[in-house]
Amino acid sequence: TTLFSGAHYDMIDFSILPYLEAGTPASRAGIRRWMSHLSGFIHSIDLVRARPLTDWLRVQPEHTIESVLAVAGEDYYIYLADGREVDESECGASIEGRLRLDLPSGAFEVSCFSPVEGVYSPAIRLDGGEDLAVDVPAFRHDIVIRLKRC
Repeated sequence: TTLFSGAHYDMIDFSILPYLEAGTPASRAGIRRWMSHLSGFIHSIDLVRARPLTDWLRVQPEHTIESVLAVAGEDYYIYLADGREVDESECGASIEGRLRLDLPSGAFEVSCFSPVEGVYSPAIRLDGGEDLAVDVPAFRHDIVIRLKRC
């Protein structure tokens, strides 16, 4: 979310402790693996040309916080994070739903990236236009939807 918003960060892993600079076994199995997947993903984006988009999504699944980054007209990245807090009873439960958005005319490929697993779904074709509906498959925690011009 920080990078998709065009911001800078200098600390993201609170498991770094004195004499445990490599983190804890739990953090290496969880957050660090996740961050490694996201690092690979963010380096696949044309960050020089990409810009944050605000108020672009018309509709998104319930309980999500969105961050959108795009190379306008070419490549759109929608990061959906579970907005529920750890102490909420539904935190971590599966999320699914629909996006509504506008794309320029032309053909696009839509795929999903899982930060948890580090893999893409197969891409499907979508024709651009106004007020398009894009189904978001069930996910836990976070997902990235990529819409790339063919």
